[in-house]
Amino acid sequence: MKFQKITAVVLATTMVLGSAVTVFAADGATGQGTAFDHVNKDIISVTLPEDSAVRNVFNYYVDPEGVVKEAAKLTDGTAVTGNDDGVYFANTGGSYSAASDEVEFEGKNSIAVDISVKATVTAGENDIALVADADALAAATTPALLMNLTVSNGTDSDVQPILSTGATAKAQIEGVPANFEVTVVDSKYAYTVKDGATGWKKATVKLSGKTNNVDVTDGMTAPTIGLVWTIAKHTDAYVSSSNISASGNSLTLTMPEGVSVSSVALYKASALDTPIALTAGNQYTVADGKITVPANMLTAWGTGSKLTIKYSDNHTDDVNIQ
Repeated sequence: MKFQKITAVVLATTMVLGSAVTVFAADGATGQGTAFDHVNKDIISVTLPEDSAVRNVFNYYVDPEGVVKEAAKLTDGTAVTGNDDGVYFANTGGSYSAASDEVEFEGKNSIAVDISVKATVTAGENDIALVADADALAAATTPALLMNLTVSNGTDSDVQPILSTGATAKAQIEGVPANFEVTVVDSKYAYTVKDGATGWKKATVKLSGKTNNVDVTDGMTAPTIGLVWTIAKHTDAYVSSSNISASGNSLTLTMPEGVSVSSVALYKASALDTPIALTAGNQYTVADGKITVPANMLTAWGTGSKLTIKYSDNHTDDVNIQ
């Protein structure tokens, strides 16, 4: 009842005021709108190692005869603890091992990025032979070297053997969006790093090697390996693995709705710069959510070759043949 009484008084007052007000015509008003520029929240910032810090990290000695282990020193007199792998990288602190120090990439990014490291080989006329795996190393009757390129984010590692045609390994650095905030900079909105931000993610690259126990010939040399790293916004692969082999010649496809495989190209290990278009239904098939390549073809193409799968949305996946 109290509510009803108050309402009645208000209505009565409104009626009295309304009867005493004269309404005049108005010219109107203008509301000026303000639009703000796009705030880019895809921040890619990865600290790369400086040249001076990595200049000698990947230098190595290869010793198929095991004389370094036997002598416990290098020819310049440097003391070395020998190892059974017959490969020696100089590590931090003056020690030597069959693996190089890890070179670090620190991401300060809001989104996931991919670190891709490409190894290229400059061969000499009398270089020790590079092989693809432990079986090939064990089977070799002349001096051979298994050199692996490893790129890791601490959880997942991509390990690729370096052949005469080179190799490429990748890792993902997760973004940390919680370390960013929208602020005003120079009278504009910007997406900036918070003060005291921590928990950034990292990735590393290293080389590791192993040789066989076979006598060398006079004048034998070791391959020169160059490394180039690139950074790009991460795009999830549509294939279930970046590797395919004769024993596992099918890969599961997870593509966005409406997307299909448009083409597959082969890059043979002997000619990685020359794509060969493959024929659908013969050299590869797509069915039941999988892409399949005949096992005998993978064997014939050989380790070190790769496939590039292109899709109708212009996405591509690279798959290494092992």
